[in-house]
Amino acid sequence: MPVLATYNSNVIDNIARSAQLLRDAQLIINAQAAEDLQQIEVASLQLSSAQRVLNIDKLQALPIYRQRQLLHHWLGQDEPLPPAKQLVDDVFMLSQRGDADHQTALFWQARKQSYTICRYRQQLYRLSSEWSKWLALPLTKQIQPLSNLVVADAYSAAAQPVSVTLRSDDNFIWQVQMMPDALVKLLDSDQDDERFEITFAPLGRQQRVQTALASRPQAGKKLYQTLGVPVWLRESLVVVSAVSVQQDKEWPLLLVSPFESWILGTSRSLTDTTENIGVLDSAIRSNVIRNSLSINNAF
Repeated sequence: MPVLATYNSNVIDNIARSAQLLRDAQLIINAQAAEDLQQIEVASLQLSSAQRVLNIDKLQALPIYRQRQLLHHWLGQDEPLPPAKQLVDDVFMLSQRGDADHQTALFWQARKQSYTICRYRQQLYRLSSEWSKWLALPLTKQIQPLSNLVVADAYSAAAQPVSVTLRSDDNFIWQVQMMPDALVKLLDSDQDDERFEITFAPLGRQQRVQTALASRPQAGKKLYQTLGVPVWLRESLVVVSAVSVQQDKEWPLLLVSPFESWILGTSRSLTDTTENIGVLDSAIRSNVIRNSLSINNAF
């Protein structure tokens, strides 16, 4: 510094002023990236630090310099240190690919967690290692007898939803909440002693189900493609059904994943009247059955 001062006595003030200008410029860049992120992230698929998702079509509508800055900002969320430029460049190239190969995955060992960055269709995902471990936990079939739940609910001051935990660990919990009393009324059995159960069963690989997105029942890869379910979520699909114990009949109500749900079409062979289909559909649409995912531990 003394040597530089011999050439310009204002060198220290000039350097300080330049540093301040650079800080101001960085704040402007960060504000722009944060604003872009609000427009481009897929809010319905966000789960704190576990899963963050970008819409690639909206990302590509930005000038390239803003795309790169946004990716730098997006990757570095939840971490004290920013990602390396090489990682940002690799993620940018992944977002620009036009082929149908969705197998590419980038790995980032950050300060707090490790992440996998991958793409499915026109969405870019950043998945934490803890989230990936949770998705690998097995699902088991569960049965909830409605009659017992309704009797217990009758003694409460107001009807309360019953929560059924589909998968959980110390970090995340996935539940389906239902209103048993309202469900029984919607099912409206002609027999006073009719007993109903609600079952929650993992979707079998060859199990055929029909949603409003398809004109006929589908199974396996065709179903996943129709619903747009990425590979890492395909073992996290659960079929919710109403079962009449006496009549040995089953009405599939809902297909749920941790982030989405789809009303299922009901086979006529399993129903007495077409009105049953509309009644069961209304059970879903009126929030008698709700799907929820929450995070227990903020990383």
